[in-house]
Amino acid sequence: MRTELDLTPANILTFAQKYSFYPPDQAIGYQSAIAPGNAHGRQAQTSTTLTGRFQGFRHTVVNDQQKVVRIEVKRQTDPMRNRAADFLIEPSLTAATGTPAYFLPWDSRGAAVEMTIPRFAPGGNATTNPPIFFTAVLSGCSIVFKGTPDKPTIFHCGTAGGGAGADTQGDSNQFFRSMLRNIRSQGLGRSNRAVSTQVLSTDYMHTRAGGGVAPGHEAAFKTKLETHYKDDLIIENVNMWGCIFGFRNGVNWEFYLQENATISFRKVADVIQHFAGLAMAQKKPTSWDISMLRPADLNDPKIPTVLRARPAVVTRVFPGGAAVATVTSRWKTLHG
Repeated sequence: MRTELDLTPANILTFAQKYSFYPPDQAIGYQSAIAPGNAHGRQAQTSTTLTGRFQGFRHTVVNDQQKVVRIEVKRQTDPMRNRAADFLIEPSLTAATGTPAYFLPWDSRGAAVEMTIPRFAPGGNATTNPPIFFTAVLSGCSIVFKGTPDKPTIFHCGTAGGGAGADTQGDSNQFFRSMLRNIRSQGLGRSNRAVSTQVLSTDYMHTRAGGGVAPGHEAAFKTKLETHYKDDLIIENVNMWGCIFGFRNGVNWEFYLQENATISFRKVADVIQHFAGLAMAQKKPTSWDISMLRPADLNDPKIPTVLRARPAVVTRVFPGGAAVATVTSRWKTLHG
């Protein structure tokens, strides 16, 4: 069993079709709030509170000092956490080892967090020209791409966590698209290009508003699981969520949406063992089988629930044009 992954432009797409990735909200050492008088902090990022219709949100630009991290990719050790992902992406701004990467963090105060990847400098090394990219795990946010493949600008847009800050008005995906069109008009600059691609929250998860492609992907994935494991596992829930990653191909970048499914299930063998044991203890006939169960019986906390996350669909989202989508077969590997 792999315990660590060394990601490169040559293998990251293959690994993403096999393993679910979970990046955190921020890298170790990231400064989301800039203290007054902190010259280094002011150089690290610019964060401006928006007004008018977008009051309660901010436009945060991640500048050069905090764009490049070093990442370790480590096997999940506690499957009940981090959506049961296969591998945790662990970015750090202070580590001396690890794979250089661009990392776009999330601002829990509610924001459009912006990063521009500079053009590749011929002769540069991986530390100054990292060849891979991640943004923080997606939990209802919208990811927007502007610019060109050789110098893309990426935004991570979402509402504040923990009930703080403002809520979007109406459809959140349209709210943020409008916000990015208007940022420059508020004198905040840097966002004057048209939106090239937008990854909607409904592209990778169920939302309160509903719609989008994610519910269909989720239902199809659950059907495959139930068909494949009909005599072995009882599939309880399938919940989709997202991760955006990218890699440089020559001088141009490609970015992908990894739609992951966290699967909750119980093993038929565990269910049979539990209820057959109860039947014997109560001196009932031992010719018990699972067809005698009521749905409520599966809520018995003594029957262990297992969580696994698997990539369901991996789709190229930038550059635009005909998207390249790969439906994985990882639903066949829940025992792995």
